Amino acid sequence: MMCSTLFIDSTIQPREQDQLNDEFLEFQMMEEEDIPASIWGQAVIRTNEDGEYHRMAHLWVYLGNLKNRASGTLKFPKLFKVAQIVLSMPHSNADAERTFSLIGLN
Repeated sequence: MMCSTLFIDSTIQPREQDQLNDEFLEFQMMEEEDIPASIWGQAVIRTNEDGEYHRMAHLWVYLGNLKNRASGTLKFPKLFKVAQIVLSMPHSNADAERTFSLIGLN
């Protein structure tokens, strides 16, 4: 957690950080119903007894293109950029483990 905080603090200016915080607060205030059912439906990966699982990248494409009704500007431009970075990170260390296993076999 500390590493990610240092990364964000050292790469964006205070004004941009304030804008990112404002976008995040606005995002947190959203209700599930603010995203159209058609978008949720397209993002579904699978449904089981635990609930539905969604492709978050699909939802973030929608949120990244969402515009402010009053000004016509993008609603979450900075937050969308952070989401793109986070969603592009590997979800596991399987590649590294596979490499170490291959090295160990030689």
